[in-house]
Amino acid sequence: MKKIAAFITGLFLCSALFAQTNEFKDFCKRNAESKIVRGDFELVQYNEKNKDAKRKSEGTFTLSVKDGIIWFTKKPVAATQVMMSTKIIQEVRGRKKIIDGKENPTFLSIAKITSSVFAGDYAEIEKNFDIEVFVINKFLEDGREEYDVELTPKKDSAIVTFIKKVNLTICVYDDNAEAKGYKTCYISEFSMTDSGGGVSQYTLNNQIETDTLNTDEQKYFRE
Repeated sequence: MKKIAAFITGLFLCSALFAQTNEFKDFCKRNAESKIVRGDFELVQYNEKNKDAKRKSEGTFTLSVKDGIIWFTKKPVAATQVMMSTKIIQEVRGRKKIIDGKENPTFLSIAKITSSVFAGDYAEIEKNFDIEVFVINKFLEDGREEYDVELTPKKDSAIVTFIKKVNLTICVYDDNAEAKGYKTCYISEFSMTDSGGGVSQYTLNNQIETDTLNTDEQKYFRE
């Protein structure tokens, strides 16, 4: 009898996990419809072995599903980092460095994975990660639901040697969201842990959708 009960419980758990994974797949599809998104970010970096030694920075970001991500850091030092599918651009105090993907495939892989997650490229995510989805808050008063997503590199994935895991907090609004002026879905937190225990944790706020890139954004993406 206990075995039957355990079997039935397992079926319910599998069904729940499957449903939540489908929620994430649907989130990615909806998120990919936002061609250009701007917002504010706060970044905290530390190592799991020494969480007290943290570095903090903040600024704004631009996500273009077509082009990549630009991080415009304002504090503590003004800097710009552009992540694209073929290269990475870093600019600090007027000095610009362009990293070709062929020269540093590891760095480029991290950039591509980051971009695919933010852009809602579910096929790329599923190819590289095992996906677990957990409900945090459901049926909130403003029509919002929150989920935790943990992405663990697959054993046969090329990124398993340098990425330990990726954690997301995603927010999904109901069908009335647009009428209320909300962005229908977005990533509110993004955290990547590398194989050495280094953690980069982003908190994203004030996200808005737009149709066109401004002059600065075009300049970096067309570099």
